Amino acid sequence: MKYSPTVAFRYARALFLCSGKKNGDEIVDALRTATELIGKPEVSEILLDPTLPRKKASEMLLKFLGEVPEIFSRFITVLGEKRRLEYLPYIFTSYVNLLAEARGEIDVEVETALELTGEEYKRLRKYILAKTGREPSFKVKVVPELIAGLILKYEDKVVDMSVLGRLKRIKQGASS
Repeated sequence: MKYSPTVAFRYARALFLCSGKKNGDEIVDALRTATELIGKPEVSEILLDPTLPRKKASEMLLKFLGEVPEIFSRFITVLGEKRRLEYLPYIFTSYVNLLAEARGEIDVEVETALELTGEEYKRLRKYILAKTGREPSFKVKVVPELIAGLILKYEDKVVDMSVLGRLKRIKQGASS
């Protein structure tokens, strides 16, 4: 499969503009299910077979999906006709990002040495809101090797406030 991020983004944006924010969660669920189906080798082998008539591929996928919003059904039909069903995983990612941006949300990965308390979540939320102006959605992973502190990853930024990170920076400074 030749993947073009531009093509996937264009399809995701078209779907987003047609469905709007109000149907966002329904579309995300439908996209997630379609992406999972396409990810199964036994399904993708059939649906992505170039000898299968274009319309038949989208019809089969829609039958597997069951009840989906009308706009999503039409979207899958277009993807099938254009032989773009293999782009579904990338369209899914782009669509989720567009929806989060429209809702003023931002994904933030947090690596922390210890579980965060409610007060720490509040401080992190306030910090991210101040830096981005967007509501954070945290994905927290406990990494004991950090010793203490945490690492924040959002947008294209990494903010390392861990003891391990500090020790590495001290070591680099001492060796130069």
